[in-house]
Amino acid sequence: MRDAALAAMTLVPAEVLRIDEQVGSIEAGKSANLLFLDGDPFEAGTEIKAVMLEGELTFMDEEDED
Repeated sequence: MRDAALAAMTLVPAEVLRIDEQVGSIEAGKSANLLFLDGDPFEAGTEIKAVMLEGELTFMDEEDED
């Protein structure tokens, strides 16, 4: 069930839009658009620690910028 929920937020929309060759999963050659979380993505209270778009870090939680 958890795998299906994660796919519903990642690969399935990319497949529907027919862009799954570029995005939707972590594979060599695909755009690196990633969220870095401090916990389970399905748990309340989980926070985004960093964001990577097209392979570039575009946001990092100030607490983690040591």
